Amino acid sequence: MFFVIGMSPRRWQLSFRQQGICPVCGRMARFEGWASANCLSLFFIPVLRFGKRYYLVSACCGASCELPRELGRSMERGEVDRLDLSQFQFSGGRPQGACPGCGAEVDPAFSFCPHCGARL
Repeated sequence: MFFVIGMSPRRWQLSFRQQGICPVCGRMARFEGWASANCLSLFFIPVLRFGKRYYLVSACCGASCELPRELGRSMERGEVDRLDLSQFQFSGGRPQGACPGCGAEVDPAFSFCPHCGARL
């Protein structure tokens, strides 16, 4: 007899969504709630989740911040409908003036990236 056991990270989107100004790129953005955890699987079926963490991610540039566990749990249950975005420290993402396609720095007056042709 043999067992197929594995452990892998899982990530899923929560039902939380909010509009606001992204603190990293300065654009109007949609912020989404995400959760991640390590999953122990038995015969490819997730059995146990542990190490759950919650994140708030900006859809415009990908900037993110980790949320406190209590806030993430209430967000997952649908109890939170609005957050004050100024209280969180976002990191990552593309800075203002960067192309969303290739990440190159582009003059803000341009409508298209001169490097890859993506619409700005």
